[in-house]
Amino acid sequence: MIPDRSIKLSIRNANIKIGGDWWLKYLWNIEDWGTYELSISKITISATIVFAMDNSGRPTVSSASCNSDISDVSFSFYGGASWLYNLFTGYINSNIQSNLQ
Repeated sequence: MIPDRSIKLSIRNANIKIGGDWWLKYLWNIEDWGTYELSISKITISATIVFAMDNSGRPTVSSASCNSDISDVSFSFYGGASWLYNLFTGYINSNIQSNLQ
């Protein structure tokens, strides 16, 4: 059996910005549309992957550790009634951040 081998991956201070279009239809005659922007900044990810062999000699891959931290999330709507939807971006930001960590 060969000794365990591992790879450690580290990403620090990464940033992601995503934008797109949104469209809303409510009931039969209420429609709204515009664009959105999601910015996630100061992302840190670290993971350790272990490569080994089991007792029968088959290769195995496992995660020894995985951690992430996201310092800032900012979601904004543009166009249409975005002034109304942006009242809820604090909730959206914290929900996105807690789900990604």
